[in-house]
Amino acid sequence: MNFRMLKIITILLLSIFLLPISAAKIHVDYCISCGYQQSYNQLKQEVQEKYPEIEISGENYARNSYLRNLADFLELAKMCIILSILSGFLGRFQNFAWIFDNLNTNRLRSCLIIYSTGSLFCSFLMSSGAFEVHFDGKLIWSKLEKGAFPENEHILEIIGKLMGLAGNLENQQEADEFL
Repeated sequence: MNFRMLKIITILLLSIFLLPISAAKIHVDYCISCGYQQSYNQLKQEVQEKYPEIEISGENYARNSYLRNLADFLELAKMCIILSILSGFLGRFQNFAWIFDNLNTNRLRSCLIIYSTGSLFCSFLMSSGAFEVHFDGKLIWSKLEKGAFPENEHILEIIGKLMGLAGNLENQQEADEFL
């Protein structure tokens, strides 16, 4: 056996026994409309500083598709109404003339009211209040269930305990009970 072959075998054995097979993963689902993206970014930074081997990802919490579709429809309807007010198209309806006359007399005010009211309703439909933290697919914190926002130190403590327990198969039951 030559020296080159011995070097390759040594590198392979070291990579098998010393390097982790898969890195732990944290996934955070958060409510963007509630302003939780900044909290996610802070948590991500603290986790990466303390545990650089952990992969962390996050995204907006997916609400019910019915509510999301309703919010999208309201956004579209809001823009159509504003465009019709600005173009003067609403003046052509005679059955509700008093409403459209009022909208056309002060177009800027009407557009601002429709825009702000529509945005308020869409924001209400899309906000979930969620901040869900998953460690390797298991939920370790749920703001929806607990009703409280997690402290970053508490999340780091839970991750530290799970990282210590993750290496031993004997402690798998203890890790499951911990969650």
